[in-house]
Amino acid sequence: MGRQYCWGGKGYAPCNGYGGGPRQVTPACTSFPCWDCSGLTWGAYNANGIVIGHGTSNQKNYPAVPVGDIQPGDLLLFGGINQQGRSATITHVGLY
Repeated sequence: MGRQYCWGGKGYAPCNGYGGGPRQVTPACTSFPCWDCSGLTWGAYNANGIVIGHGTSNQKNYPAVPVGDIQPGDLLLFGGINQQGRSATITHVGLY
C-alpha cells in the first residue's frame, strides 16, 4: 500500500517519530505517511469500504472465527488469550 512500517503510524500522517516503537527497530518516518500493523489492516479494510477501528485494542473486538473457517482478509491477532477467547495483551495484527 505504498507506506513504510512505523510503530504508531496510521497511514495518513507522519507517525510522530516512533520508528520501531520501544525498541527503535526501524528509523522514524516523520516526513511521509507510514503504517504500523493495525494501521495497515485498517487501511486495507478502509480501501474496500469497510470501517474498522485503528489499534489492536479496537480490532480484537470482532467475533472470533474458528481456525477451519478462516478466509482471506480475516484479521489474525497475536498475543495471549484469556478464557473468554480474548486477549488483554494483543501485540500484533495481520491479514490472512
